[in-house]
Amino acid sequence: MKRFNFVLILCILLFIFAVLPTNVFALEATDEATVNENSKQVAEEASADLLDDIKGLFVKQNQKQNLEEVVLGGVPIGISLDNEGIEVIGFSEIITQDGLKSPAADAGLEVCDRIIKINGENVSKVKRLNEIANSQNGKSVVVDYLRDGKQKRTQILPQKDILTEEYKLGLWAKDVSNGIGTLTFVRGNDYFGCLGHPIADKNGEIIKITGGKVYDCLILGVNKGVKGDAGELKGAFSGKTPIGTIYKNNKFGVYGKFETMPEKLNSSQKVEVANVCEVKPGKAQIYSTVEGNEPKFYDIEIVKVTNQSQKDDKGMVVRVVDKTLLEKTGGIVQGMSGSPILQNGKLVGAVTHVFVNDPTQGFGMFAQWMLTE
Repeated sequence: MKRFNFVLILCILLFIFAVLPTNVFALEATDEATVNENSKQVAEEASADLLDDIKGLFVKQNQKQNLEEVVLGGVPIGISLDNEGIEVIGFSEIITQDGLKSPAADAGLEVCDRIIKINGENVSKVKRLNEIANSQNGKSVVVDYLRDGKQKRTQILPQKDILTEEYKLGLWAKDVSNGIGTLTFVRGNDYFGCLGHPIADKNGEIIKITGGKVYDCLILGVNKGVKGDAGELKGAFSGKTPIGTIYKNNKFGVYGKFETMPEKLNSSQKVEVANVCEVKPGKAQIYSTVEGNEPKFYDIEIVKVTNQSQKDDKGMVVRVVDKTLLEKTGGIVQGMSGSPILQNGKLVGAVTHVFVNDPTQGFGMFAQWMLTE
């Protein structure tokens, strides 16, 4: 069967090269001097489009396989990541006998630096960082930290706060990253995928994690997206008890396992996952929650599909055409990341990004790639 497919493709290619005008592929030497720039551009564009189509034929032959059924997501979830290291988010001044001091800032630390060690001990909790600093009784501590992906080291001299009589570093820090997103799918073993993109720091670096938790979530309102401002869903965790754990944060999304299913998830609503080669430009829907915690279907168009022979993000461009959603949100807003994209009754992808200059449009990732994580 594979040999037959190869022969068929070869015949198609031979036919294409036989019937298309030669100026699609190259300019004859006798005519080159008289062909204008527009003709050259047309030839180049035609060649590029043809090569893309040919590439697609091979991609589709290699990608045809039976994929699984999954429970359709669409519900909002609260995400809390346990960061690897401690992120510096600001500095404070300590009242000492010698006046106001800010030892961490004086030592060269900056906002967004990620502290990973203090005196050789790995640290991931702010509480432990402060305990070690206080226990030195005024002696310097060696701090290892990450900045722009590079590891650096400095010494900080903790200062004694005359109000609490504790030695402090003079910084504000966090050891967790909290936010809301949209669930994409749940597999038969209760493992789930969401977002379709990583959670990153302010510099765009993927946050390394040691774990995390997920919570039920309620959407309370929307900051509508407009040109130049993507907008966002405003939500809150609706319970103090986590409903699952997180084990991975990478380029293709956030992954974990549910212990208890989200409140409004319909576990009987299962869909087949489409192969990449099945996704076509045209009508589609997204399944998303922009109010409360119950998802709804909204009409979109898949504007462009990229032929991807291997896992990558931004596999398609989508445009919101649903009048109700446009009136409510202006299109795609932050917090909708992970919203399932369906076409012909199959899960084809997830919304991942919004175009800031046109919030009615954004990128999507193929669901097939998300399932491989």
